[in-house]
Amino acid sequence: MDEVEWIARCAGRLQAQWPRADRDALVDAAAELCAETRWRRLAPEVAAVAWLRLGVLAPDLPLTARGDDDAAEPVRRAA
Repeated sequence: MDEVEWIARCAGRLQAQWPRADRDALVDAAAELCAETRWRRLAPEVAAVAWLRLGVLAPDLPLTARGDDDAAEPVRRAA
């Protein structure tokens, strides 16, 4: 599947979660996901759901355990 289709399908799944969100913002989010190998290797709808399951991250919270875009697991901080 080409990048344009991947982004469109991912943005469509994000729109299903946030129907009132600005479509351009969702396309931008999908494009950012598409640019990362760990998301791009998934089906676009699966990537959207997996990303949504991460929840809202604090700005200082690293996204990955290794600090790179290809790590699979997010870092969890103890409370």
